[in-house]
Amino acid sequence: MAKLQQLLNEEIRRMSRKEVNGLMKALRTQISGLRDLVKELNGRVKALEKFHPKAESGTAESFGNQFEAKAVRVTAERIRKWRKKLGLSQAQFATLIGVNAISVNHWETGKTVPRPVQKQKIASLRDAGSRQIAQLLAANHIEIKKKAVKKAAPKKAAVTKKAAVEAKPAKAEVKA
Repeated sequence: MAKLQQLLNEEIRRMSRKEVNGLMKALRTQISGLRDLVKELNGRVKALEKFHPKAESGTAESFGNQFEAKAVRVTAERIRKWRKKLGLSQAQFATLIGVNAISVNHWETGKTVPRPVQKQKIASLRDAGSRQIAQLLAANHIEIKKKAVKKAAPKKAAVTKKAAVEAKPAKAEVKA
């Protein structure tokens, strides 16, 4: 009887090892894929840190704390002015900040105000140079459409009421 019990225990151990090895093989392939993903993401983080030199390397919390560090004064007029100065459409500007184009429109019209994190992103775009903006646009696969230069038509002179009255011929008085 002792031999039968020993044989059963050995068979159970052998079957358990076989099943565990099968599961471990699947887990090892997943771990290998995850390591490759981590390497790729670390490369992306390093590329993004070039555009945000003030960001501390490390955890996501330290990146988020960078935006809370300094209050930024952002108004509707300033947003519009900075966006036009950079030569961006509202959609391009929104993509760079990570919001919807409608949000940018509402900020510029004064209907809403950006959140503090978004204000910091706007400030970082404001401080960025044209090369950095071009690189960010390229990284986000956004094309800048060149606007066709139109020749300005000569402006018509504005006619005031006074000038219009003086320009009309005087009515001849009827003699009785």
